[in-house]
Amino acid sequence: TAPPAPYPTKEWLQPKRYKAHLMGTQYVYDFPELFRQAFQNSWTSAIAKVPSLAERRPPVGECIDYTELVLDDTDNLVEIQRGPGTNTHGMVGWLVTARTPEYPRGRRFIIVANDITFQIGSFGPLEDRFFNKCTELARKLGIPRIYLSANSGARIGMADEPIPYFSVAWNNPEKPEAGFKYLYLTPEVKQQFDASRKNEVITEQIFDEGEERHKITTVIGAKDGLGVECLKGSGLIAGAMGF
Repeated sequence: TAPPAPYPTKEWLQPKRYKAHLMGTQYVYDFPELFRQAFQNSWTSAIAKVPSLAERRPPVGECIDYTELVLDDTDNLVEIQRGPGTNTHGMVGWLVTARTPEYPRGRRFIIVANDITFQIGSFGPLEDRFFNKCTELARKLGIPRIYLSANSGARIGMADEPIPYFSVAWNNPEKPEAGFKYLYLTPEVKQQFDASRKNEVITEQIFDEGEERHKITTVIGAKDGLGVECLKGSGLIAGAMGF
């Protein structure tokens, strides 16, 4: 007999949907279609009460149009059409035109939402700027801005570049539970970091236990958006929400 057909794999977005559902929300790229379903249901309810509205009802599935908003290389919002799940930061937005019983010719508004599957929906510098740009665009166009919140607040991350490279000066090498005096880089590893010229780590040269060591005093990291810079946008967002 012929072998059974391969078990069909899940759509590639399903893991993201599953992750969002585990955290009690919807996957961000499913929201526009949920709006579409809600508007279609509103037409059904309105026509049941006022049958004459049926003449103004758009064809099924055409009650909403939307384009995704993204930041271009000049930090300005542009409208694009792209596949779901291709975002490069934790916030997504759309410019929407909805044809509803109240506005059968269409009314525009902006949706901006956290992607809970991207670093737990946390806010970093890119997310802060994107949120503010969407808010500014809504004010400029004189249209509503809807914010769908599913976030974990400001992003406080950790620079993990030094983890494979640092050494530990233990208080007692035989008893690690007794703690350590400092973390350091060997001269060879320090040369590797210096060659990259990224200044991920700041060290102080010392001599201990008969050898040269470079004691780690500061870890900066190679990426932006790991520390207090993520808090700068909090005031920006608070101001935008206060209008």
